[in-house]
Amino acid sequence: MQRKSINSGAVDVIERKACDQHFQTLEKRERYENRLAEVTELMVKVVTCRMCEYTAPSQSDLCKSRNHSVRFHEVKKRFFQCKHCKKRRFTYDSPFPANQCQHCGANSFERTSMINVSVFFRIRFLII
Repeated sequence: MQRKSINSGAVDVIERKACDQHFQTLEKRERYENRLAEVTELMVKVVTCRMCEYTAPSQSDLCKSRNHSVRFHEVKKRFFQCKHCKKRRFTYDSPFPANQCQHCGANSFERTSMINVSVFFRIRFLII
């Protein structure tokens, strides 16, 4: 009984195409993650309120309701990681964070990429 189905060749071709398509999407995702892992700073549009003296991606409701004068401009958004607890944070147009780490209180930061590379690689290995 070593008979095979007449359509076994067609099934093999369909399975091979499905595997190829799956691996192409994984490769595309990996290229995207590698590109994000190389980004340490990027230009973003922000709002600076002159009355409240803050900079944020969008104007707050309080400033809108009180008709504060704001300035729309582009700044460099830089990404950092605490050397002690590895918590991440970012700054707008500042070479380093001015405040201490909110988690551990340390004041030593290192530049890092836009995405947390270790988390993405851990998730990828858990999926596969």
